[in-house]
Amino acid sequence: MVRLLSDTVEPGHDLKAIVTLKPFKGERETVEVSIPIAHNFPEGPCEAVFCDAANSIRRKLRNEPAVLEPRDLEGLIRTIRLQTEPKRTAIYVHVPSPERGLSVQGQPLPNLPGSVRAVFASKRRRAGGPDSHDITRVAATHWVVEGMQMLRFTVAKDAGLSLS
Repeated sequence: MVRLLSDTVEPGHDLKAIVTLKPFKGERETVEVSIPIAHNFPEGPCEAVFCDAANSIRRKLRNEPAVLEPRDLEGLIRTIRLQTEPKRTAIYVHVPSPERGLSVQGQPLPNLPGSVRAVFASKRRRAGGPDSHDITRVAATHWVVEGMQMLRFTVAKDAGLSLS
């Protein structure tokens, strides 16, 4: 079970959550997890995904399709490491980054303006898939973690003065 300490966070501050783990035949354990929200993060609704290693890998592969098309030995090694380095004894937190890009012929093109992404995405030109990145944090535990939970929060300047 995951609980956010606050549903609203200001840019430049940390989103904090308490994760409660229930080990098999054991006492509940709580883990505090925080993830920094950048100063330039846009205001508005957002989501945080708290998950195990398998779901984290799946999310990374979906968000970065260029990883699935390695062009050289270095790219192949990076793909293998992406799938083998995560530990099952950790909680992975993902917050979608506002930066968007594309992957064209296996080459990631991050932070493209919307007009350029629109040209590549037109029906006449076939680019690779969309390329986005998550802000990710890992919290180690003593237990093997399985499952996933998504929570919504709001990024707002002057979060303490919000009327919502």
